[in-house]
This record gives sequence, structure tokens and C-alpha cells, in this order.
Amino acid sequence: MPEDETRVWLVERAYSEEVQNMLELVYATPDGERRLHLQKMLSTPRQADDITAARTVPDEKLEPVRDEDDAERYAREAERMQEKYEPDETV
Repeated sequence: MPEDETRVWLVERAYSEEVQNMLELVYATPDGERRLHLQKMLSTPRQADDITAARTVPDEKLEPVRDEDDAERYAREAERMQEKYEPDETV
């Protein structure tokens, strides 16, 4: 993995309350301090099957997690995902 990239783990997944067929994903660093928020429009329910446990992203795409409770929750969930899944495994 290049120096300016970081592996993040899926810590949250929910369907948007505002947009039909929009999946909201949050990937976070293992320490829970930084996150990547993604929105994925699903044209078919099977597209949700392509979500992997982790991904490697450029550091500049990560934003800080400002809420301490969220950071702690993300760190716990990232640890659980690392123990349960390989990075490229679909979840």
C-alpha cells in the first residue's frame, strides 16, 4: 500500500431516509479517528452484494471524526471487521 493511502474498514451501512435506493456507507480507520462516507445508488438490490469489508483510499479522501463516541464505536467495529473478514471479502 502506498504511503499516502490508508486501509479503512466498513463500520456503518444504512439506506438513506431521503433518497430511495441510496445506500450510505461509512468506512473508518482502525483507530476510528478518520472516516470515508460514501453514497451508492442501487439500481438493483444485488448491487449491495459488491460491498467489501475494507478498501484502500487516498489519505486526502478521509475526514476527521469529530464526535468521540462515534470514533470509539468506529474503532470497535473496525476491529470486529478485521477479525471476521479479509479486506476484499464482500459483506
